[in-house]
Amino acid sequence: MRRMSWMLLAALVAAFLFAGGCTKKQVSVGSSPMTRTGAQTGSFQDGGPADAETEEAKKLRELQERELHESELQDEEARRLALESEGTQGDPTRLAALEEEVRNLVVLFDFDSFELKAEAREKLQVLADRLKTNPGVRLLVEGHTDDRGTEEYNLALGERRARAAYEFLILLGLESGRMQIISYGEEYPAVHGQNESAWAQNRRDEFKIIQ
Repeated sequence: MRRMSWMLLAALVAAFLFAGGCTKKQVSVGSSPMTRTGAQTGSFQDGGPADAETEEAKKLRELQERELHESELQDEEARRLALESEGTQGDPTRLAALEEEVRNLVVLFDFDSFELKAEAREKLQVLADRLKTNPGVRLLVEGHTDDRGTEEYNLALGERRARAAYEFLILLGLESGRMQIISYGEEYPAVHGQNESAWAQNRRDEFKIIQ
């Protein structure tokens, strides 16, 4: 009888241990899908910052390419201007031809006036175009008057005439740093004489290329 009791007790203990082992296996198996789900969820969450980083890198690359293109255009323009300037300065014949062309360009004014006429504006447009294609040269604008009036008045009038041409050339796109103005008043007449024909030719602006 006692032997049977021990056998029954041993069977109960074995059954209890077997049941506990099965419970642990179910728990461990059940946790596996949860772990995989968490990993999958984490991978989806990580995709957001990665996409944002890719978009940011794309924008940065486009900006760098645009800046490089603009820099190349600026370098090309600088080379073009340098070649044009070198072509005039390095060729005495071309420079002499330009100097003569500019020297022969004369702008005339009415009596006691510094207003630019339509013909004067057309001549200044031609002058501006020539200087734009020769960026290495500079210009001197000389203002002159006839001999009527005082010396002081004529010097001031000559300066206003020179400045009128200077400011119009700036409007046409020339840099102010490439030009200088000076007034000679009545000191250097183009034509000597005391008549309207001589006076009309002396009321003028003249131009010279300077280095």
